[in-house]
Amino acid sequence: MIKYVLRGSSGEDVKILLEKIQTGLSSELRGEAMTFAEQLKQMGRQEGITQGIVQGVHQGQTALFTRLLRRRFHEIPEFYLNSIEKADAEILLLWSEKILDAKTLEEVFQ
Repeated sequence: MIKYVLRGSSGEDVKILLEKIQTGLSSELRGEAMTFAEQLKQMGRQEGITQGIVQGVHQGQTALFTRLLRRRFHEIPEFYLNSIEKADAEILLLWSEKILDAKTLEEVFQ
């Protein structure tokens, strides 16, 4: 249940919730609540790091794919650039493999 509440809450909401919970706790339980709060912060940091890594990898794949397309076909219409930005890693890999054999830019995206 806690995970459900935390998923839909902002960091400030979680902080307020923890403060309210702590006001009614004994000093021993308050210490445990602080430990729990630190664990939540660490989980949030880890999720942020993971998300940043995933985004960075995707940006790198997108940049490399676009560079290869420009090298092979020179001009890339905006339509294709938009499709590249929206594509996931699996699609980018599929398209990247097609660059080797495609005679036209259109063949890469078929």
